[in-house]
Amino acid sequence: MTLKTKNIEILKKLFDQNKYQEVIQEVDKLKKEDIDHIDTLNLIAYAYARIGKLENSIDFFYRALEVNSENYTTLIGLGDTLQEIGKQIEALNFYEKAVEKYPDDDVANFSLAQGYRKIENLKKAAFYYGKTDRRLSTAFQLECIYLDKNSDKKEFDKIIDESRKEAPNPLVASISRHAAIKNSTYDNYNFCSEPFKFINKENLIQNNIIDDDLINDLMRDINDANTSQKAQALIINGLQTSGNLFLLNSSSVNKIKEIIEKKIKLYREEFSDSREGIIKYWPKNFDIYGWIITLKKGGELKPHIHKLGWISSSIYLKRPKRKGLNDGDLKFSFDGAEYPSNGVSFPEKIQEINKGDMIMFPSSIFHSTIPFSSDEERITLAFDVLPT
Repeated sequence: MTLKTKNIEILKKLFDQNKYQEVIQEVDKLKKEDIDHIDTLNLIAYAYARIGKLENSIDFFYRALEVNSENYTTLIGLGDTLQEIGKQIEALNFYEKAVEKYPDDDVANFSLAQGYRKIENLKKAAFYYGKTDRRLSTAFQLECIYLDKNSDKKEFDKIIDESRKEAPNPLVASISRHAAIKNSTYDNYNFCSEPFKFINKENLIQNNIIDDDLINDLMRDINDANTSQKAQALIINGLQTSGNLFLLNSSSVNKIKEIIEKKIKLYREEFSDSREGIIKYWPKNFDIYGWIITLKKGGELKPHIHKLGWISSSIYLKRPKRKGLNDGDLKFSFDGAEYPSNGVSFPEKIQEINKGDMIMFPSSIFHSTIPFSSDEERITLAFDVLPT
């Protein structure tokens, strides 16, 4: 085994163990000629992306392109990372190159569909979603058809009927419920028929589970990690961190993750007698993906669902003082994402939130932040349970 091959194997082993910071630390020990191998460059780029350092990730992907301009991993990875920072057209360019080179590849077609969805080319997005068997591709295709004013209703009905034969997912559930309310019809999609009843609230500070010391340690460790900010069109006057917060190696992050893992287990147990799909089809394997959202005065988060999640949650680390009714509170609804409402009124529920509150809820339900007028920041640790 050559030295270069041995270095790649060391990095790959660390990467497969999710030790992304160690991958990056190991790189500092290597000589330049040992790094300039396509597999090494891609591993380093992905390691930086996973911990939210997107600018570093992009630099290494471009170095990989110089080695091989048609490398599959590089094209997809660079497209994904550019998309994360909001450079949609540049990302689309690399996805198109990937599909041109690998026309039957599931990931390439799905990525290209996502690219077209980001620039609101719904017809092309639906077409490429239809060319892949990746998880949720049918759900994303359904959403594009639902949003497209010129789409064929029969095609929508066909896809949603086919979806009912498969294990449920939150995105189809959200679309199905929205369409049923809009059209005054019965919704028989079995994910979570009464999501308001599945909203769980607990104050972690009052219950002595977290305290100000842990919150301060967590914020310090996250700031020290110097992660990139994610391009997020849903946020007004605020920021969202990139990458998975729980991949950062710090005692505060590990402590919060342990708490969350216990709360996820308790949430499932609380509703264990339910026959709803959210419990009946609870994923056997899942990851926890987290991020931080910071809103400033006048900030808000527009109505959205977490399409890749199963259940979602918010832990409020800092909450601005109320200057008006429901300032900075959380709103749940069955409407959002510019779905066609036809003037119909949709049910909604306002959830009062305070510092230390942990709110858990089905990922299928739209939620948003009510704008606030205080000069203080509103800081939230949000996470999804992601089926794997």
